[in-house]
Amino acid sequence: MSRIKKLIALGVTVLLLVLLFVSYLRSAAYRDSFDRREVMIAGSMPAQVYLPEAQGAPIVIVAHGFTADKEMMQSLAYSLVRDGLAVVTFDFRGHGQNTTNFDHNRLQEDMKEVVDFAKNLNEKMPATFFGSFKQVDTTRIALMGHSMGGGAVVTYGAHDPDIDATVPISGVSARVTEDLPRNLFIIYAEKDPADLHQAAQQMLKASAGEVENLAPNTTYGSFADGSARRLSMVKGTDHLTILFSMDAHRQMLDWLHQVWGLPPRTGEVSDPRLARMGQMYIVSLLLFFCCCYGMAWYFPTIPKRTGREIMLNLVFLAIVCFITLFVIRLAPPLSFLPMPVGDYLVSYFFVVGIIYCLVASRRGNIDLVDFFPSPGKTIFAAFVLFLLVYLTFGTITTDVWYRQLFTGQRLLWALVLLPLLLPFFIGFEASFKRGSTLVALVGSLIGILIVLGMIRLGVGLRLTDDFVMLIIIPMMIYNIIFQLFSIYVYRLSRNYFLTALFHAMIMAWQYAILFPIS
Repeated sequence: MSRIKKLIALGVTVLLLVLLFVSYLRSAAYRDSFDRREVMIAGSMPAQVYLPEAQGAPIVIVAHGFTADKEMMQSLAYSLVRDGLAVVTFDFRGHGQNTTNFDHNRLQEDMKEVVDFAKNLNEKMPATFFGSFKQVDTTRIALMGHSMGGGAVVTYGAHDPDIDATVPISGVSARVTEDLPRNLFIIYAEKDPADLHQAAQQMLKASAGEVENLAPNTTYGSFADGSARRLSMVKGTDHLTILFSMDAHRQMLDWLHQVWGLPPRTGEVSDPRLARMGQMYIVSLLLFFCCCYGMAWYFPTIPKRTGREIMLNLVFLAIVCFITLFVIRLAPPLSFLPMPVGDYLVSYFFVVGIIYCLVASRRGNIDLVDFFPSPGKTIFAAFVLFLLVYLTFGTITTDVWYRQLFTGQRLLWALVLLPLLLPFFIGFEASFKRGSTLVALVGSLIGILIVLGMIRLGVGLRLTDDFVMLIIIPMMIYNIIFQLFSIYVYRLSRNYFLTALFHAMIMAWQYAILFPIS
């Protein structure tokens, strides 16, 4: 690399770092403009309390979903607190920073602890918070919850008449009556699974009484006696994006205003951090490219291999993935992992990886000679690349979307998952990081679609849990993004062992963060 190119690369890197830092500060400034305080409920449940400017605000408790945490509810919490409502978000056991083992049968215990905390918030605040605080109205409490959290808040609201309103977001529960939960607003996404659509409509039917010809976007019953019921579908959203839909936020705010007789809303509902997150992702991607360019001299390189076999490799991959669906249906080899749903996905990639590595080795796609001349440099380079992504993407996502920074517990599980996922990525990268950069990119993207498409087929054939469908799209997006990272590393080094280690670290990180620990 010439001196001029090095200086240009250094200058661009510094510029991108400045842009990223400024964007992060702007996002942090928006976050810090609210009175948000960290608290521990019942000694073991991490939570956040958002306080509006005015005294005497009603309280909204917001519960997250199965593969989520309290940070994922930030956007909704900010919309609520900007509207003058106090908000409590928390981590269910086994999620986020909560190190208590996850147990689906004990969600109601978590809900009770949070509701008890909210009902006594004015008494707990002086002992819990430093500095000044504002009194809230602990007699007016509403529950909101997404997905698993939606079912949890409905179940809790069905036996606590002190809850003024319950709003399940793409979440359902059969425990509804004409009387409880009070003032039930059922809201779900247009692209939610069909079963969820039907269950939401059944909830309305079970809670609205003798009303005939029930219709969406119509309020039944009375807010005064708590019998108000309404069903709404948010167009253009899926199971995840409904959380960040300003239309959904507006509808939920309007419902709470009617429940508590608050004045009509004024001002626009928005979250400027969402657009800024996209900008920061793009800057981070460019920063990664610049850093890779600067590190290219260190990457162990291997000779370029022909890309003529990629089509045949795709066929073998599809066959192996299809066979694996039935193998792990009979006996998931990693069912001992304490990660509900995650144990299935890791088992899937582990079995595919072992079989596919054997196939790839027999076909000459994997040559250990490419790895052993410089294993130390390959491992160190992969770790540095992972660390760069972790510090940029992980920080951005934690600040705006959901927590991606390790706790000690989740770091340990990431280290356990890494060797289990590595065979898959060695076989995958060895088979598709071949030929020109464009050929390798197209082959890798098609390979991703085959792998995830087979998981989707497994759901259709009832070979796995329907819940897996809800995370297929996020998994696809993440894999495509990180393929853009690895394809540039491949362009600079042709080293498929380096890209395989990098990918395995990324996926071990994502799975350790994403799934609850039981």
